[in-house]
Amino acid sequence: MGNLKGLTEDEPIPERWERYWRTFVEFRRTIIGLTAVWGFCLMLDVPIRTLVIYKTKTPEQAFFIGSIVTFVWMQCPVIFSVIYVKLMKNLLEKRLKEKESNTVAAIVNNEI
Repeated sequence: MGNLKGLTEDEPIPERWERYWRTFVEFRRTIIGLTAVWGFCLMLDVPIRTLVIYKTKTPEQAFFIGSIVTFVWMQCPVIFSVIYVKLMKNLLEKRLKEKESNTVAAIVNNEI
């Protein structure tokens, strides 16, 4: 499992995240997945804003409509993040329970 010393709530968050990054593959996958989705959504915001600018008649309209479109569009990665993190957390808990039950089963089988 790697270096797990300092598993306390008193550990500073940056150090805890660094330890998680080095130790847990699932943590890395989650962060990389979130970064990719957010990057894609933010890059897609540029052509959407450009389209709004060229389709509106005044700069005020472009600003107003662009702000609304961006606000609505940015809800997509927010909702994705909430759902994805919950799914990954449930998956990690399931894997930890399986690993724990396999370890207990192995101990029981070796003792008999």
